[in-house]
Amino acid sequence: VGVDVGDVGDDDGDGAASDFASPRSPESRALRVAELENARFAERLRYTERIAELERAHADAVRALRGEYEAALAAANDRREREVREAGERGRAEADRLMEQARAERADMAARFERQLEASQAQAAAATAQAAAALASVGSPLVLTPRTGGASTRDRK
Repeated sequence: VGVDVGDVGDDDGDGAASDFASPRSPESRALRVAELENARFAERLRYTERIAELERAHADAVRALRGEYEAALAAANDRREREVREAGERGRAEADRLMEQARAERADMAARFERQLEASQAQAAAATAQAAAALASVGSPLVLTPRTGGASTRDRK
């Protein structure tokens, strides 16, 4: 099959392929639209990756907080159990006081953990919302049909 390369980009029939350079040629417009589509896609991809990165960082922070809380709780429980055993020898009233003090300490630790967790979640939500807003500001990708020389996308609904 032979193709006359001289006719490619020749919109006005003058035999010159220079019509590609014309900003009004369909090929030039299709190329600009495809370049815009590619730039938008790349920007959306960067924001999507940033959101995933933020979500992973938040999950890591929550795991670290939970680990710190559990370690502190275990240490406090061990210390209090030892103190209660020692206080048992000094009297039941002292043991009861230490048990109540241990309960209050655990409740305080749980409340502190909850506050830290809520702050972490609020920070993660704000960062994710900011990245999502930036993603939304990029706009939805264009849908190019084969008639315009571009490729169709599945993103448009």
